[in-house]
Amino acid sequence: MNPESVLNALSNFSPLSAGVFFAGGLMAGMSPCTLPSIFLVVGYAGGYSGGSRARAAVFSLAFVLGLSFTLAALGGLAALVGGIFRQNGFLLVLTGIMLLVMGACLTGGSYYGVRS
Repeated sequence: MNPESVLNALSNFSPLSAGVFFAGGLMAGMSPCTLPSIFLVVGYAGGYSGGSRARAAVFSLAFVLGLSFTLAALGGLAALVGGIFRQNGFLLVLTGIMLLVMGACLTGGSYYGVRS
């Protein structure tokens, strides 16, 4: 599969593009960072449900809605901060300098006698 066909499939909504995004979501959900939390959520929802499937479903739905709201809010905040940085070049340069200094300190470098 060449890159042009992938871009064409993703630019027009089709079952193939929906499948690609679904597979990407599955791969992200099965990453080493999130996979261990699945067992915690299942144990939490199952432990507090008292054996009731309906109650476990309500807890699971509440978890999914809470997580979705939190991630959507963080995405909106990131877009807002990105817009502020785009409008103000000084903040962008200042943040870049701060990141360079912190990176140098992290790797053992020194700026103005600052050591980690």
